[in-house]
Amino acid sequence: MPRPQHSILGWFQTTTIFQVTVLVAAMLFSFFIFSSVQTNWGNLTLLRALHTVRNLTMMHFPNKASSYLQGVVNYRASNFSEARQFFQKSLATHPDLARNFMLESTLAEGDGQKILEMLDLSRPSERIFLAKVLAERGDDLPIEIQKQFKDMIKTDPWLASAYLHLLLSKNRFDEVIEFGSTLSENSDSLQIQFMIGRAHFYKKDYASAARIFEKIYNRQPTLDNAVWLGKALFNSGRQEEGLRFLETILQQPSGRRYIPYLVDLGVAYAAVGRCLEATQILHEAIAADRIGDQRLLLEGAQQTITGRCPG
Repeated sequence: MPRPQHSILGWFQTTTIFQVTVLVAAMLFSFFIFSSVQTNWGNLTLLRALHTVRNLTMMHFPNKASSYLQGVVNYRASNFSEARQFFQKSLATHPDLARNFMLESTLAEGDGQKILEMLDLSRPSERIFLAKVLAERGDDLPIEIQKQFKDMIKTDPWLASAYLHLLLSKNRFDEVIEFGSTLSENSDSLQIQFMIGRAHFYKKDYASAARIFEKIYNRQPTLDNAVWLGKALFNSGRQEEGLRFLETILQQPSGRRYIPYLVDLGVAYAAVGRCLEATQILHEAIAADRIGDQRLLLEGAQQTITGRCPG
């Protein structure tokens, strides 16, 4: 029996709608895949560009890569203004990292005043960044602003320690000692005292360093504190006493001894003529440096020990 005409027409319309729907879905899916491939390919390209041996250029779908990665590439290429624009766009996906890069970009341009206005001091990471701004750009700020924020840092031992560490890393030893001496409220902080002791040590005021490290060690007799006390005592002329503290490193299991501390001990042995022990310690340190990241330190130590123990 022949099918009614309206039924055939209805079937044809239904089939056509289905085909159109499938075609549209396929096109949308293809567009999604293509966009995803473009984005991923752009991301991959920029990630490869970030490798230190590659030229930091934008290529292959640069506008399809994520804003965050484009920001990183521009930051690495010192295009700080452009970098901030990309990081601004990526705050929703990378809130902490993007914001940190925005601050770093502003700091790299030398605008200390602007970065202080950007800081949210309710965020611990940005309170630390305040210490960095004062250490790197503090001299460019008005005196009253410097004083305002330094006074705030003085009330927080954690921030004060971070600020002193940054000054120490820039070899600003007098400022470490001067600022540290004003921290009366934080005078009991061992970390702060440790920074001040190191500043005296690097200034070759070994007697003052030894006094500070001795107080620290008496309160906290750790390996680190023992070695720093030993180095200060040894260099201040109290060699035998200093060696006893330097030899604390030998209490650690073989293979787990910190290479710089072995070097300190080996050089000290050579200085007092204990050449066999100096050579043995140096060989242990060299053997422990399996990946070579202490090569320059060890080469310097070898020259020093060989110079003092030529035989």
